[in-house]
Amino acid sequence: MSINDQLERILNTPPLVSSPSLSRFLRYVVEETAAGRGAAIKEYTLGLNVFDRGDEFNPRLDPIVRVQARNLRARLDKYYATQGTDDPVRIELPKGTYVPVFHFRTVETVSENGHQTVQASPASPTEPVSVMPAPPPLSPVDESRKAVPRVMLAALILAVLLVGIAAFWVGQTHAERAKSRRGDPAAMLVRACMSRLPEPQLSILRG
Repeated sequence: MSINDQLERILNTPPLVSSPSLSRFLRYVVEETAAGRGAAIKEYTLGLNVFDRGDEFNPRLDPIVRVQARNLRARLDKYYATQGTDDPVRIELPKGTYVPVFHFRTVETVSENGHQTVQASPASPTEPVSVMPAPPPLSPVDESRKAVPRVMLAALILAVLLVGIAAFWVGQTHAERAKSRRGDPAAMLVRACMSRLPEPQLSILRG
């Protein structure tokens, strides 16, 4: 159903058919907006073109447009709360503006074979949409947590190697120092044996 079709449906129902001025008001704002001239809809232009006020019309002194706009909003709400509940197009006149807003519940299309089909509009709140949840993105925090154990393991292996090298070096150093303190074992054995010989024999060995 088009916007104009919906407009005619509303205008032929009790809330609007009993008020020619409100019907003219609604027709004017809907047709101007549908034609792309919604920006030109002002309180002054409505007073001139809808309510037949002259060029001397002053919206500050004559509240006719504001009063009738409230009445039109009430009639539209009444219509959509009763016989227009399931209408595919909803025409709304928001507060604070005179430019209507169109809400499409369904879109009617005609297939190639001539059969009429009704498809839910993408913006329809009544048509459930099933969406598979997307996998969560990889978190940089998780990646950093995975990298931490690897770094710690590498650091631990390096520390063990350094400790082993240091221990080997310290052991070698202590062995060299102990060997230097003790001197040559063969020489010490000779000195010990000579110390046990009698003095005459030592004199012969020395002479």
